[in-house]
Amino acid sequence: MGYGTGSAHFNEGAGPFAAIQRSVGAVLLTPFLVFALALASYPSIAFGQESGDQETEVQEPGTPESESVDDLIPETELGEPADIDELIPEMEPRDEAEIEALIPETEPREQTDVDALIPETGASSADAAPSGEIRILAFGASIVEGFGLAATESLPVRLEAALEAQGYDVAIVNAGVSGDTTAAGRARLGWTLAEPYDLAILALGSNDALRAIEPAETRANLDAMLTLLAEYGLPVLLVGMYAPRNLGADYVAEFDALYAELAEQHQVALMPFLLEGVALQPELNQSDGIHPNAAGVDVIVETMLPYLLPLVDLAIVARNAAEAPTDTSPTQESSSTAGPAEFRDEPPEPGTDRGSNSSGEPADGGSNP
Repeated sequence: MGYGTGSAHFNEGAGPFAAIQRSVGAVLLTPFLVFALALASYPSIAFGQESGDQETEVQEPGTPESESVDDLIPETELGEPADIDELIPEMEPRDEAEIEALIPETEPREQTDVDALIPETGASSADAAPSGEIRILAFGASIVEGFGLAATESLPVRLEAALEAQGYDVAIVNAGVSGDTTAAGRARLGWTLAEPYDLAILALGSNDALRAIEPAETRANLDAMLTLLAEYGLPVLLVGMYAPRNLGADYVAEFDALYAELAEQHQVALMPFLLEGVALQPELNQSDGIHPNAAGVDVIVETMLPYLLPLVDLAIVARNAAEAPTDTSPTQESSSTAGPAEFRDEPPEPGTDRGSNSSGEPADGGSNP
């Protein structure tokens, strides 16, 4: 009885388990059924074509085949060369007269017009000196250089203009250097003379006095320069200076005297004082009271001309003698060998021994004076 009861309970409990089993089985089988139906409906998607089938192109609906695409391109014929040439308009060549008519006429520029376009340069007139030109070396310091003045107002330029106004063909070369002492001038004179000159103006020494350099040193430097100029065969105008009076009587006396002594020693022309008529004249000097202004330079030129003109004449004589053909016949000694006019020997007095014979006796039989 007891077992029957238990068995009955067991059988009754088996009913729910069976329902669960059926539900689980249905859930598990449903995906397989869906997959199977999909395979049946789309076999080509899952596995593609069978190995024996030929591959075919997938073609969208409405797309024409390849030959129909070619039919869409219209056939065109290439133009013949003759057809292309017909598109180019024919042009007749212009004759030479027509071409020349298109070129505007221009008048040739005269040579003078071309020269006017070339700017003037500050080159010295000595750079293109004609053969007959007398070249003068102006060798000095700031007053020669033209300190504080326009180039056209400097002493060499104004002096050159004054000589040309009197008919002389000259070129004065400005070799002035501001601040130069006689020692500095002596150092550069040699290479300055590398250019050819016919005569020289030597105007140095003012800066020596302003620096209270010993007059003996100034003398030695000027002496060396005069010696060198003589070696070049140049007539020289030595221009003197005066020492400042506040340097003492002994210094002033020694310095002022050395120019005249050197002129006598070297037999050269002497202008005693460069600033004659200009020094201590406010209207003829610049604001520093030392350097002349343009009006002061003109005064210097006027004072210098009488000393310079005889030397220019000597230079012309020397130039003519050098360019003249050699003459072997006895001639009178050329005046170019003589020194400046103030240092030439005076002509002998009548009755001197010029007429004596080789024995020393007078030609007329008289006795010697």
